[in-house]
Amino acid sequence: MDTMPVAYVDVMILEFTDGRIWEIDIKDQLKTSDPDAVAKKLLKTLSEYKDTIKKLDFKIDVELLKNDIQKKTKKIL
Repeated sequence: MDTMPVAYVDVMILEFTDGRIWEIDIKDQLKTSDPDAVAKKLLKTLSEYKDTIKKLDFKIDVELLKNDIQKKTKKIL
């Protein structure tokens, strides 16, 4: 969360040591909350459950990321 802005994350998937799997719909949360608030909430969740998280995965909105990079590159050039 410190290096990837949450605006580019569609879903965060947490797999726990006891077999539970949580899919957190980041894109949906961003519809009603500010990106900083969503990021803080995610960091709090990760910190709270860090000892029981087996695997962490992200689904990234590659098209949004690609478009933003292209826009910023055009500004630089």
